[in-house]
Amino acid sequence: MKIGVTGTPGTGKTTFSKELSRRLGLKYVNIEDIIINENLHMGYDETRGSYILDIDRAYRKMLEISEPNTVYEGLSIAYLADEEWLDKIIILRCNPYVLEKRLAEKGFSPEKIRENVASEILDVIPSEVYSRFDRRKTIQIDNSNDLEKSVDKAIRFIKGEEVDNDHVDWLGLVTERNDIRRFLD
Repeated sequence: MKIGVTGTPGTGKTTFSKELSRRLGLKYVNIEDIIINENLHMGYDETRGSYILDIDRAYRKMLEISEPNTVYEGLSIAYLADEEWLDKIIILRCNPYVLEKRLAEKGFSPEKIRENVASEILDVIPSEVYSRFDRRKTIQIDNSNDLEKSVDKAIRFIKGEEVDNDHVDWLGLVTERNDIRRFLD
């Protein structure tokens, strides 16, 4: 089984993926490390504070190194996903208020926090994954609070149990709290 774990920065991908790998006895691979170390990008965007992914080269590399019994983790999975490379994808989600705090604690700039929280609210990562990958082989898990519960749900999904996506409506939440401008203006 080749499992991809993706999500907006700050959703807990690394911690989640390492715990999932440990509990299932699978290898763990961080895709962003490979992209940076193997120069599978087109440079660094100083303004946005991130590397510009070379999708074609990165995808070819992922197919080349792909091996069973591995959990692949990274934001870039959302842009590289397909069934030739991965069997299942877990999309981690995070409440925008929790995400904002996590990103601030990681030292993200206010602009980068705003960009990533807006991305989470507007479902950018799920939209990217669903444009390339069979929805029946994906699950969205709200990883805002309980890592153990999130990993348990992922394991049930991976084992083929009937598991529902976590309902996330971050746009509805911030609208209800009258915070649209706070995050999306």
